[in-house]
Amino acid sequence: IIAAEKDSEAVYRALVALGTLVIALGEEVKSAAKEVYEINGVLARASASGSGKEPRIKGIISEIQEAL
Repeated sequence: IIAAEKDSEAVYRALVALGTLVIALGEEVKSAAKEVYEINGVLARASASGSGKEPRIKGIISEIQEAL
């Protein structure tokens, strides 16, 4: 949903939800996000998309990357 979605609000909300899960649920979820779900690739695709140019989306992507 994050990389394919055209509506920037939907992308932003999905990223906020993802960030909440990664930060709130601890190391096991962070590990699964990186290893199983390849979250870094998802974030890279979101950043490269049209919505990824918006400052609020850039900001949330960088927050998630810092948390990982």
